Amino acid sequence: MSILHVPLVVICMLDYGQAFLELNTASLGNSTPPNLPAAFSTALQKTLTINAQQTLVFDKVLTNVGNGYDLQSGKFTAPVKGLHLITATAFNFYHVSPTLEIVQNNISLVDLYLDGSGHQNSAMTQTLILMLNKGDSVWVRSKTDAAKLSGSAGQPTGVYNTFSGYCIKNVE
Repeated sequence: MSILHVPLVVICMLDYGQAFLELNTASLGNSTPPNLPAAFSTALQKTLTINAQQTLVFDKVLTNVGNGYDLQSGKFTAPVKGLHLITATAFNFYHVSPTLEIVQNNISLVDLYLDGSGHQNSAMTQTLILMLNKGDSVWVRSKTDAAKLSGSAGQPTGVYNTFSGYCIKNVE
């Protein structure tokens, strides 16, 4: 029996968003260390309204080891073949009920439905473990028109919408 050791990437919010503990990209840069071929973490800082089939482009890159996340397209492209953990969290405005989806190579995998009925916001997270080939792309897009997502609400570190992932095991 073999045991798979899974690295853990943690982003902690301390003191209600006053500080972030992030993967130390200053020492890693965007180079690819031998035991971590790909890791990315992104956030949406601005309030955004998008239409059906439109890709959600997360405008703040927290980590991009291996340069897999493209800030222009909003897509993560696997730099290596392997088992990847992918997660997305979305937060909407009340009275708006958008449905988002996590997509791999233009195939919808799972939905994130945000119930905006009443006077409440809602949040949802989906986490997947995917076997990605080198060059496969994963992104978040809207399934509904006028999907309005909350940005930082004027807070310098208030982040409600995120898209992250990392390679658990390289199989090349």
